[in-house]
Amino acid sequence: MLAGKQGLFSGSDVWMTLMFQKEVAQRLAAQPSTPHRGRLAVMTQSLCNTKTVYQVPSTVFVPKPKVDASVVQLTPRISHMDGDKAEIYAVLENILRFYFTKRRKTIGHITRRLSKEVSLPDPVAADLEVIMDFKARPEDITTEQFWQVAVLFHKYKVAIQ
Repeated sequence: MLAGKQGLFSGSDVWMTLMFQKEVAQRLAAQPSTPHRGRLAVMTQSLCNTKTVYQVPSTVFVPKPKVDASVVQLTPRISHMDGDKAEIYAVLENILRFYFTKRRKTIGHITRRLSKEVSLPDPVAADLEVIMDFKARPEDITTEQFWQVAVLFHKYKVAIQ
């Protein structure tokens, strides 16, 4: 619904302030090259700017939970979500699933495996080397770089299952 801007999300400036367990909040707001960076961070940050507003200790709740909480603010990102955004978002999800299931491998290794499973047109293969550092790991790649890959795959109709 959020990617398609439907229902509650149909307004242009819908922002949310939500409380999560501290570990989930860390994953949502994780920046590139940090241990908590994963699929969830890239998917969330492709739609929203994320900011951890403050930490909430477990001692403020009754009954006291075993974990701390964090308040995260999500503000919509419109700039790169033009065009066929819902379709590109679906492509992005498949790309992230493929790359982050092999998160300890380098981007170059994962991309070579991808090219064996999916027929990558020559322009796509060449552009991938420009967009991403093949010596990096998935958690080192920025949200914008993954978005560029999704746009590229969408443009050339490259489908990952």
